[in-house]
Amino acid sequence: MNTLKSAALAAFTLLSFNSLAASVSVNVFAIPSQNIENTVADVSAELNNEGMKTFYEKGFPVHVTLYLTQFDESAVPSILEKVEALTATQTTIPLTANGFTVTAGNWVFVDAEVSHELQRLADTVTLALEPMRDNKAPLPGWVNAYPVKKAAFERYGSPNVFQNFEPHMTLLAAEQSEALKAVAEKMKLKPPYTKGSVTAIGVGLADDKGQVSKILKVYPLKP
Repeated sequence: MNTLKSAALAAFTLLSFNSLAASVSVNVFAIPSQNIENTVADVSAELNNEGMKTFYEKGFPVHVTLYLTQFDESAVPSILEKVEALTATQTTIPLTANGFTVTAGNWVFVDAEVSHELQRLADTVTLALEPMRDNKAPLPGWVNAYPVKKAAFERYGSPNVFQNFEPHMTLLAAEQSEALKAVAEKMKLKPPYTKGSVTAIGVGLADDKGQVSKILKVYPLKP
């Protein structure tokens, strides 16, 4: 009897693990033109010179997240098909890097302006992919402090969509270096600014900080 109970418990544990492992974080993101990436690289160099190793320095791709949420792993082929269909006739859209932000939690961004074209693209991607998301994905704890973001997460699986869409390119997360304050003051005097475009849409697996750890597919946009 004990042997049967042990076997049943092991099977249940394995099933539970497999269920958890099947949920993956997928980031659908805009890829900026080279001149905007160069601007991000310049800001990254400033931070790196002060001993702060950025995501750019670590080799993560420069991107603006359009929609990021959890999906069952089996949904990935359908996600790729949807994004391919959405981008089949999509032309490049304007993208402007403008500003440097350090959040209350010391996340560091090069900001991107919200244009009608960029907002529309993010909204379209969200509406197309939301029906496939993992509805059992847990609510991030920090979202509880923001009722509007909480409502967005509960409906769409992401707190950062539609009216909450604040495009940016992340360089650091929860940075502890005391040198960050001086860099931020310097950036206030001459904020990063570059006009460019979105040249492609990417789909990738994301880590716990939303960075693209593995690119699954890139769809170039028409000139």
